[in-house]
Amino acid sequence: MGHKITKARGGFGGYQGIWIDIKKGILKGASESRKDGCAIGY
Repeated sequence: MGHKITKARGGFGGYQGIWIDIKKGILKGASESRKDGCAIGY
């Protein structure tokens, strides 16, 4: 999609993420357990 990804130093908040596995045709979601929120993909 054209996003530029770089390394950064410092503190960050909670995370939610979705890994797209194109070869297997599945999505894998993960969420920061200390924060509210969830990773949802469809």
